[in-house]
Amino acid sequence: MSLLDLDGFETSAAKVADLKAQGVYTVCYLNVGSYESYRPDAAQYPDSLKIQTDPNWPDESFVDIRDVFREGGVLAGILDRRLALCAAKGFDAVEPDNLQNDQNVTSGVISRQDQLDFNGWLADRAHAHGLAILQKNGPDYVLQADRQGRLMVDLFDGVLNESCQRYKECGPLTEYVRRGKLALNVEYRQADLNCATMNSLGVNALFKDLSLVGKLQKAYKRVSCTG
Repeated sequence: MSLLDLDGFETSAAKVADLKAQGVYTVCYLNVGSYESYRPDAAQYPDSLKIQTDPNWPDESFVDIRDVFREGGVLAGILDRRLALCAAKGFDAVEPDNLQNDQNVTSGVISRQDQLDFNGWLADRAHAHGLAILQKNGPDYVLQADRQGRLMVDLFDGVLNESCQRYKECGPLTEYVRRGKLALNVEYRQADLNCATMNSLGVNALFKDLSLVGKLQKAYKRVSCTG
């Protein structure tokens, strides 16, 4: 079975159904840790949630993930509706982006435990909607626990990582492999992709052209490892 990761807002239910009929495992991309000004639900984010502009994406701001546990908070409702959207469109799973605001937000107001607790909350909500959920990045979180003592590797149904070979942090991904779960990694510099290493770890890996040099899909650069 092939896997395809698609934007949750921009992909129609009809497209998801067509792909699933072809045997494609469909993954719904959602940005859960950032506000994006161009999304249809952007007006639901109060300014108080936006605690730091993303230096790499100036039209996005990291949000205060602690809000999901606050009395009267709004982030839980926003994200729950986004998960419901993915489920209603028929997606199999969700890829939640920006699960590392303890590192992204430079003020230090979000602790590692805050982040782990949020991640655990999100996994629970995805499962409540009938969706599998992939841990996005954060290899160092894999064996860390939320406030209920639950390890991330046990809460999530797989891991989708970026550039673990470039940063020499692929080892923790094998914890997912050991549990019979999906472990994916993508490199954005072809020289970083060592298929022999990835195959030995049991991690499904590929190189993708981050800057879309080819512009059109038929010219898009990618190299997959085959184990």
